[in-house]
Amino acid sequence: LPCGCWEPNSGPLEEQQLLLTTELSLGVVIN
Repeated sequence: LPCGCWEPNSGPLEEQQLLLTTELSLGVVIN
């Protein structure tokens, strides 16, 4: 998805999902 093109209602949710996925991925790599 292009950065900054999310709707106000779906933006925070998708951003949170992305951050969660990134944290999980980094956790797997680190551990």
